[in-house]
Parts: sequence; structure tokens; C-alpha cells
Amino acid sequence: SNTATFAFTAGSSPFPNAGPYSLVARYNGNTNVATANSALGTPHSLTLTPVSSTTTLTVSPSSGAFSTSQVYVFTAKITPTTFGGHSGTVSFQDDSGGPFVQIGTGSISLVAGEYVATFSTTFAAGTHHIRAVYAGNTNFTGSTSSSITVGP
Repeated sequence: SNTATFAFTAGSSPFPNAGPYSLVARYNGNTNVATANSALGTPHSLTLTPVSSTTTLTVSPSSGAFSTSQVYVFTAKITPTTFGGHSGTVSFQDDSGGPFVQIGTGSISLVAGEYVATFSTTFAAGTHHIRAVYAGNTNFTGSTSSSITVGP
């Protein structure tokens, strides 16, 4: 009995997306052994499930006195950067004194090898707790960043 092994690592998958696939092992034969397919050509199933994502959030400027005229730029970074990539938008949310509500969105783009989304805004007086929420896609689960506090 001989065994064939099919292996791949994250980032080198021959499959473009998470989801179900059918595999048939095929031996092309040689002068001594005829061509053969696995289990008389019956496909074997393989299901690739979405990979967990992580969202991290930064803000610029990250220090200094709070000002209602200051433009704050939030950058959400979504990892990992393998297996089909991230797509869609990130929701930027504020819970200034209540439940989190969306204050803006940013489209995800690949910048210098990293998947990022940005959003810029000014704030009214008060303390603001901002988080970034990535909904996920076919290849990745959604994730939510830790909150960043902006304000006095």
C-alpha cells in the first residue's frame, strides 16, 4: 500500500476561498503501473473554514490636549494578511455615554502589505470611547478592536 500526502500551509493554499471543495487523487502511472484515481474517482470532501481575524485600532494624534477642532485619524489594521485577503468596510463606533453607535466607516485596502481602513473626525466636548468593527468576509471571521479613549 502506498500513500500520497497533500499538504499546504496558510498563505500557500491552492484554494482561493474558504468553503467546500472536492478532491480526487490521481496517479499518472508509469511503465510498470497504470494510471489510477482515488476510490474509483469518487471525490473526497475538504471544507476550509474562515480564519479568525484580529482588528487593532490606533489614533493620531495619540497624545496632547483634547480639542474639539482637532482632526483625529483612526486606523484599523486587520490581520492576518494571508489566505485571500480582507475586503469590505470597517465600522468605527463611539459609545460616548451610551451604547456604541456608528460614527463612520472606512474601506479596507492593502497598504504596504497590511489590510487597513481609516476614518477621520472631530469630536464634541466630552470623553469618547472608539472601537473598530470588521464584519469579516468569506475567508475571515469578523472581529472588534479594543476601545481607544479620546477626550479629557
